[in-house]
Amino acid sequence: MKKAFFSLAAALLLLFSLFGFSTLAAGTDDLSSTVAPGGSICFSNTSSNNGFIHTGPADRRSDFIIDYAIYNSDGSVKASGTGSRGIQNVPAGGRAIVTNAGSSTIEVYRKKTAFSASVSSYPALAKLQLAPSASAKFTNISSAGAPVSTGPAAYAAYNSDYTLSDFGTGSASLHAVPVGGYLICTNSTSSTITVYGAYEAFTVESTKKAALNRLTLAVNETAVYTNNSSSDAYINTDKADYAIYYGSGAIMTYGTGVAGNKSVPSGGSIIITNSGNTPIDIYGAAEIFSSSKGGQPALLRKTVEGGASILLINVTSESSSVYTGRADYASYASNGNLTGFASNSSGTRAVEAYGSIVITNNLTASVTVYAPFEVFKAETSSAPALLNTTLSKGKTVRFENKGTLAANVYLSRGDYAVYNSEGSFVACAENGSGMIEVPSRGEIVITNNNSSDLSAYAPEAVFTRVYSDSNKPALLKTTLPGGSTIVYFNYSSDIAPVTTGKVDYVSAMSSGYISAFGSGGSGTFQVSAEGTLKLTNAGSYPVSIYGPFRNFMAWSDTVPALYLNEIAPGKNITYYNTTSSRQSLIVGKCKFFVYKHNGVLASSRNNFEGGSVDIPANGRIEIYNIGTSFITVYGPSSCFADKNNYMSIYDVEDPGRELVLPTGLLKSVINSSTALNAIDSALNSFDEKQYKSVAAAEKLALFAENAASRTASQTIKDSQLSLDAEKLKTPAAAVATALTAIKERIGKSEVSLLRELRTIVRFASGSDSLSISITADIKDAEADLIIIDTPSYRLYINPADITEDAEITASYEDGKLSLETSIVLGLGLSPISAKNLDFQTFKTADETIIAARYNPVSGLIEGNIGNSGVYTVSENKKEFTDIGDYAKEVQDAITFLAAKGIINGKSNTSYAPSATITRAETAALLVRVLGAVYKGEEGSFTDVSKANWFYESAILSQKLGLIGGYTDGSFKGNNVITKNELLTVAARLLSSRMGWGEGDSSALDKYKDAVPDWARASAALCLKAELYPERVDGSFSGAEGLTRADAAVILYRLYMLMN
Repeated sequence: MKKAFFSLAAALLLLFSLFGFSTLAAGTDDLSSTVAPGGSICFSNTSSNNGFIHTGPADRRSDFIIDYAIYNSDGSVKASGTGSRGIQNVPAGGRAIVTNAGSSTIEVYRKKTAFSASVSSYPALAKLQLAPSASAKFTNISSAGAPVSTGPAAYAAYNSDYTLSDFGTGSASLHAVPVGGYLICTNSTSSTITVYGAYEAFTVESTKKAALNRLTLAVNETAVYTNNSSSDAYINTDKADYAIYYGSGAIMTYGTGVAGNKSVPSGGSIIITNSGNTPIDIYGAAEIFSSSKGGQPALLRKTVEGGASILLINVTSESSSVYTGRADYASYASNGNLTGFASNSSGTRAVEAYGSIVITNNLTASVTVYAPFEVFKAETSSAPALLNTTLSKGKTVRFENKGTLAANVYLSRGDYAVYNSEGSFVACAENGSGMIEVPSRGEIVITNNNSSDLSAYAPEAVFTRVYSDSNKPALLKTTLPGGSTIVYFNYSSDIAPVTTGKVDYVSAMSSGYISAFGSGGSGTFQVSAEGTLKLTNAGSYPVSIYGPFRNFMAWSDTVPALYLNEIAPGKNITYYNTTSSRQSLIVGKCKFFVYKHNGVLASSRNNFEGGSVDIPANGRIEIYNIGTSFITVYGPSSCFADKNNYMSIYDVEDPGRELVLPTGLLKSVINSSTALNAIDSALNSFDEKQYKSVAAAEKLALFAENAASRTASQTIKDSQLSLDAEKLKTPAAAVATALTAIKERIGKSEVSLLRELRTIVRFASGSDSLSISITADIKDAEADLIIIDTPSYRLYINPADITEDAEITASYEDGKLSLETSIVLGLGLSPISAKNLDFQTFKTADETIIAARYNPVSGLIEGNIGNSGVYTVSENKKEFTDIGDYAKEVQDAITFLAAKGIINGKSNTSYAPSATITRAETAALLVRVLGAVYKGEEGSFTDVSKANWFYESAILSQKLGLIGGYTDGSFKGNNVITKNELLTVAARLLSSRMGWGEGDSSALDKYKDAVPDWARASAALCLKAELYPERVDGSFSGAEGLTRADAAVILYRLYMLMN
């Protein structure tokens, strides 16, 4: 038998070893101790690891009983038990006390290298045998919480301050007892049970005190439990009605049919009523709660039959609530003021102190209402909670507020108008819904204009309901067909609103004074007392209009609200004020002159952006459309008449110039996927007017090129960069791949690119100091442009411009870039401020202005640099006094190009916009646009010598392929340049510098006069790029000499595209 026992032990220990525990097995490393019946022994784990002891009887019988208690190294109880056999885990530094509680000798094995053993003078457990209904008290005398095993007994555990820690019943498990606390357990079974805890942690004694105060309630029986402790504590109950009160007697909470623990405040009480069909059990800690049976029930329960009403009154000085099933209700304060209401709903309803609630059951089935019995009393109510109203189509009802405070009426959906006690208008709506506030002594008129029934209700105690005549609805409603006019007249003494869809409108006061007017307006318009609102539907679809019925009458009119005209580009119109008072007129972007009744000029604007203009009594205004699209002019038809004339002038600016792209996203581009995300965001920035915009398309092209360049960005190490064709090969191929995906994505949008996208290879340096070596073979690379970014500036290198090896060195400090270069390159520097970006440009150390402009994609001021030097950004705004009469774009072009040093005035204040411009002047302008630098080259023009002021610019323009001269080899610099000639030069720049393709020559057929064959291709490409303004007379007029104003606009548009 001993052999079999050891085999079993070995198997168990093997199982423990498989789970990673230290094992104990009988062998040469083991020691055993024999414990006689009633004896105890202490095993101390002297090792640094957990260890195991094994207990068993000496004769290996199974009729043994072992008590044990295991302690951690700090003396706290780890585990305790009785009747166990086998292996026990003892923590490092801990102890195990084993008591032989049986009648047979036992042996305990342990590792001799891990444990020391000594006889214990006290047992492992403090335990008692409890007869049925007997109780025991365990007191925790240790420095830590410890468990007591009670078996299937009732128990209550307390903290050291005698507050309740835990309680329960019939639970055969361990129960924690806090430090200094105690536990009382009562045997609630019919058999003797054993209760115990660790001997070193507990004292145990028999007690006559029961653990729990338990009651059994018969059906409809009531009990009261009072919390006599200094803290909140729980009562456990089966499903029942209950009401919990504070010590002050105020209600805390209540409910029904909920089993489980319920918190009772210190000094408070809980009333429990068995509202079920079978007895229920209730219990709480006996030392906390006192109890009694009998008394009033927990809840005041009422059953309300269909169609009946009940009144519940709060008889206490504290707010409380009533629970109701699905029903109508209205609650009131003690002074009778309404506090809340709803129809056909269920839930808990607040009732103020000494307030009341009326509940009406509008269903056929009965509903249950309950509330705390000690808080409420109930009475039968002869009046319903609400005035429930159902209106069929076309019917009207009035609710009159007879109370002293504003109150709400609920409306499912319908027209309504609200008036105050004096009958003055307050609010109205078409197809309004929800709670509508009605002033004290006021009223609301409700009309159903829908095909389905309308539901409305209000508290019966506050409102009186009156059904109205069908010819007195809430609103005066009109459906106004397209092209029709109606007048709403406010015959009341109050301001009142009219709400309308999109219409032309004129609002006039009773005196006839025009207070407001507009075209295509919608919304709500306030009409003064005895005033009018004239409305014209200028569209083709009907428009709905309404105002409060009591305030308005309406009639049709044959004269529209506005005298409205659209002025074609290049035309003008005269409006006459036919009244004896000052009137306003709305005009679009134009030039205008306003005259008094006697013909004296009152005011004028050469470039008015559009808006309101005042016209003197019996005066007139002459309006000139200086744009290329129609403008609208309108004023009240009762005030104005007009006369038409004609003129021809410039068109309007490209809307794409206002396009703002998400350039911040470019910094996040690292591959094709993120590049496409940036492109999608850019495309989402377009509005409908910008889809076909040249400026917008060019911005998108720049954005796309920059995004693609970042997919293969190269890092510059040690501020040194060597550029040759081989170095550009791999990144150029990667960028080309990204461009293919980008063009495919753009091709699926409504935006069309107008040129081929360039392959830009980007390099980035973390340093502002650079040394760059360039070999001439990069002109053969597949890259169209090279970008070099540093923290403070950007360089652009065009491989096609490289004809020989070159060196560049650059450094940046305090806003100044020091540059040594043997080639022309692009430069980008940060703006000096976010304001006046159009007037910021480059300046050299000797104050020379170099053309540069703001790039909205890079966020930099950028231009071409041809010489070494020190460069900064400077503001260089120029103002001329003789351009104010010209179109805004002409003024913008002149001031912009003057700020860049590209064009100059005839003096500091005079530009001479109407003067013609020569070929020599044009060559100088183009060279400045390109930033080209004369370095001693010689030209072949037969009529140009160094004595000419334009010698260098003429030679450079020939070298750059801009102006080739005439067939006889002459330049003819003093000749006026024609439109055909300037467009030919511009087309060469678009093709060579920007990669634009060809234009559609057939598009030129729209002009009245023919474009010569030699100029057709150039003119078609410039038309595609919208480089020149269209003439309103339909002619091209390419042979005409250009004025300085004309040339400024063309060069301005070209410069904006090129850069």
